[in-house]
Amino acid sequence: MDNKEINEIEETELSAQDTEPQIEEKSDEVADLNDSEQIDENIDQSNEEDNPDEGENEDSEPSDDLEAESPADDSEVSEENSAEDAEDGNDGCDSGEKEISEGQEPNESIESTEEASEDSAETDESGNIEKKREAFLADLMPDEKEKKQRNFPKAAYAVFSLVFLSIIIVSGLWIFKSYRDFKAFTPSGTVTDFEDGTFVANPLMPPEISGIKRDMGDIEYPPGILDKYKELYALNKETVGWLKIKNTSIDTPVTKGKNNSYYLKNDFYGKYSGYGNAFLDYRAGVETLSTNSVIYGHKTETGLQVFNDLDKYLDYDFYVNNPIIEYGTLYKDYKWKIFAVYISAVESKDDNGYFFYYINPNIKAGKFPGFIDQIKQYSRFFTAIDLNEKDKILQLSTCIYENDMPGKPVNSRLVVAAKLMAEGESEDVDPSLVLDRKDFRRPQVWYDRYGKKNPYAGQPNWKQ
Repeated sequence: MDNKEINEIEETELSAQDTEPQIEEKSDEVADLNDSEQIDENIDQSNEEDNPDEGENEDSEPSDDLEAESPADDSEVSEENSAEDAEDGNDGCDSGEKEISEGQEPNESIESTEEASEDSAETDESGNIEKKREAFLADLMPDEKEKKQRNFPKAAYAVFSLVFLSIIIVSGLWIFKSYRDFKAFTPSGTVTDFEDGTFVANPLMPPEISGIKRDMGDIEYPPGILDKYKELYALNKETVGWLKIKNTSIDTPVTKGKNNSYYLKNDFYGKYSGYGNAFLDYRAGVETLSTNSVIYGHKTETGLQVFNDLDKYLDYDFYVNNPIIEYGTLYKDYKWKIFAVYISAVESKDDNGYFFYYINPNIKAGKFPGFIDQIKQYSRFFTAIDLNEKDKILQLSTCIYENDMPGKPVNSRLVVAAKLMAEGESEDVDPSLVLDRKDFRRPQVWYDRYGKKNPYAGQPNWKQ
């Protein structure tokens, strides 16, 4: 072998040695990109190129990454380089020559591998983004089972709509009814006078009726009717008298219907009104007084109804200083002295099945003492005076909420009871005879609610 050939072999070995560190450095960089397995696969394929059969397998089954990124003629370039290496005497046994056998310069091959790794990483990242997007859409758009679970049943929608519509209709009717009642709270239909920016309610009926104009025509009056009631009687033949109490708003005609419900919702002229009209119990006598005459009337917070001021008698001073009621019939004027102010529940279910039937117009002589004693039990104020079966009683009755409890309304009545005064009897009340009874009898549900013992539990209930 001559010196020329020796020099060429040495240069080839040096070139191979110079290439190896570069490949190792590039391989380290590629490993940092988490693609070292792909590099080893490429090196194994280069080693197999000296074997023709294995080369054919390589050409037929290239790696997925290299197939995606290498030019279409990589296999042809690899064969040409192998032929050239054979002519130069290079057997391709070191790693540098194996990489070169792929038909690229060392730097180009490694750069191509880096690009493949970067593209692979980009592909993986793109796949992860796609998976995240699909997961997000799955959360945002539930499957059919979840849709069925979340969908509100159509039947429930229908029921809800029906209930809502019913509430609107009932509310509208209530508003209309309240407005109609307000517009018709006086017999004349006049609502209010407007003075200095303040609404002032007109009286239910004017104290004097001489100004009322009406073509009376031929009217048959009851025998013995007082002249002052004739014009009022001509307006309404169910008029039975007049009721008035000083220092209150109670100053009104009294009617008597065929039952105890008509004048609850109709005024003196028979016109519908939520305020009604004061009326005598339909069983009570007019020309001849019953033992117990009861007059009913409404009471509200508006101050527009006939018995709005009746609860003033729950005040001791007012009771003592205003003991007289003026109630006269068509035939005679009377005065009555108050002897009791009491509260009574009117539903037997609230008081162990008992209801004090204070509205009975005709009390038997033998039952009268028990009747007065029962009034005394329920009384907030009671004046100890002599009362017997020959006395005539007048009672004014209206609604009250004194027995109501939290979450438990108790249907009750405030009653002011008075005795028909004898001629020459003093209108004054002896304060020493007035009993202030804070422990007055209440319905049993009240004692049960507050855990108190009913002190009247052993007392006999009154019955006619």
